[in-house]
Amino acid sequence: MNHLDIFKKIAFGLLLSLSFLSKMNAQCSTSNEVSITVVNDPTISITGAVTICSGGTATLTATPAGGTGTCTIQWQSSPDGSTGWADISGANSTTYAPVSLTTTTYYRATYSCTGTDCNSATSNVQTLTVVPNLTIQTQPQPITECVGGTTSMSVVLTGGTGTGTVSYTWEQSATGSGGWSAASGGTNSATYTPPSATAGTMYYRVTASATGNGCSSVISSNAQVDIIPDMTIQTQPQPITECVGGTTTMSVVLTSGTGTGTISYTWEQSATGSGGWSAASGGTNSATYTPPSATPGTMYYRVTASATGDGCGSVTSGSTLVTIIPDMTIQTQPQPITECVGGTLSMNVVLTSGTGTGTISYTWEQSATGSGGWSAATGGTNSATYTPPSATAGTMYYRVTASATGNGCSSVISSNAQVDIIPDIVITAQPQDITECLDGTIALSVTTTGGIGTTYTWEQSATGTGGWSAAPGATNSVTYTPPSTAAGTLYYRVVVSSAGNGCGPQTSTTATIVVVAKPSVTVTTPNQIVCIGAVLTLNATPSGGTGTCTIQWQNSTDGGSTWGPISGAINNTYTTPPLGANTKYRATFTCNGNGCCN
Repeated sequence: MNHLDIFKKIAFGLLLSLSFLSKMNAQCSTSNEVSITVVNDPTISITGAVTICSGGTATLTATPAGGTGTCTIQWQSSPDGSTGWADISGANSTTYAPVSLTTTTYYRATYSCTGTDCNSATSNVQTLTVVPNLTIQTQPQPITECVGGTTSMSVVLTGGTGTGTVSYTWEQSATGSGGWSAASGGTNSATYTPPSATAGTMYYRVTASATGNGCSSVISSNAQVDIIPDMTIQTQPQPITECVGGTTTMSVVLTSGTGTGTISYTWEQSATGSGGWSAASGGTNSATYTPPSATPGTMYYRVTASATGDGCGSVTSGSTLVTIIPDMTIQTQPQPITECVGGTLSMNVVLTSGTGTGTISYTWEQSATGSGGWSAATGGTNSATYTPPSATAGTMYYRVTASATGNGCSSVISSNAQVDIIPDIVITAQPQDITECLDGTIALSVTTTGGIGTTYTWEQSATGTGGWSAAPGATNSVTYTPPSTAAGTLYYRVVVSSAGNGCGPQTSTTATIVVVAKPSVTVTTPNQIVCIGAVLTLNATPSGGTGTCTIQWQNSTDGGSTWGPISGAINNTYTTPPLGANTKYRATFTCNGNGCCN
């Protein structure tokens, strides 16, 4: 039971007693009346609990009731709302406005009256919650995205956020150092989505303001937004031609769009380059790819690059042909050479597979034996063709190493090729002059050294100084038998030629061929009749013939049936001994020249 209820019961009892006494003493005198007014005990309540920022102000209001006499209000404060209540000096009004609060504080008011039996009243507790001023816990973050991206930036606040309405004003600047204006499309929100229709750079910031008492505004740091063009391919994958086992890598280089997130690469292959694309063998998520090269053949490749950056699409490269060819081999080996000193024959090597994979280099080597001691060939150049030196006669062996720069292409060494350099043609025995009779068969001849595949061409001339023509009946031979069917003089020579490179023709000296008539002899002494003992001188006239010619006188005593040589009668004239019988005389004319006495 509270004090008011007790007071009411006492007053009611007192009234009953006075009424009873009045009835008993009705006949007595009556005093003056005493009026007792009973009021409620003092009560008090307060209002005005709010949240303010540090340093802000607020007004608490007390509503007292009841009590009588002189009534006093006393404001009290406590740091925790349950202990440590202390009177606030001078705080005796129905309102109280704390100044520059920095921490949350609890308040109440007491209400005391001097009236009889008036008890003091204590109000309810009101809390003035003090929060820190607005600060930015999380700043707006930079954005890099492609054209059309929708990435948003945001700001996260602490302090001051519960003191009233927080408003946000987004601003933009082309430089980030001034010229701030309302951000395009900005709304009163902690989140903002920058426009991304056009590539370029813009800076953004936000001002956050709270309406709570004592709460100031705060401006975020600048956030750079880079809107970049969609991803494109700057450098396409390039074709590859390499040997089996090559490790050449193809790659793709991207331009804009590559910085907006993670770039992923998907390599694909196709047998035709026009369809049937599938995951490339061994392909990885990389801007580079090494095609397999274990088997000769062709394959097309392409790559699709995708960016995770907001608004960044995918882009697919063009198709690229990769040709894997067999390792290099020699199709045609260097061939042996036989030529004269000064020859210019060349040897060469012909390659097959592997020759298209890069630059082919050739290294020619020589060896005196062909079985070792190889060294750089004299005058050798980086060529599939080589002309061996031929200044000196002799034998040398040559080979060539062909190397291809194409990836995976090995070197190959040719077989040995023997080169024989022989001396030039030299005529060591010239054709000799001939004098012979009709039907003679003396042959001209020539002797030579050097040369290769020597041929002989016999020629004749009527003068020996020009007008040379092919000698009749001549064959490719070191000998030639001039015709001797008609007497006269002709001149002959032979041109010695060689099929070997560098072997120049040699022409022999001129040989004079004289064909004379066969030997004949006439005794000019006429038949005569003489007496016994007569001595006659006979005369013989020889003609024709060549070589050593001999006259031999003969006689016959039987009328010419048998003839016998006359001893010592070998001159053009012959003197007979004294004649004693009929005798016939004649002379023979013999020449040992070829064809003379056939």
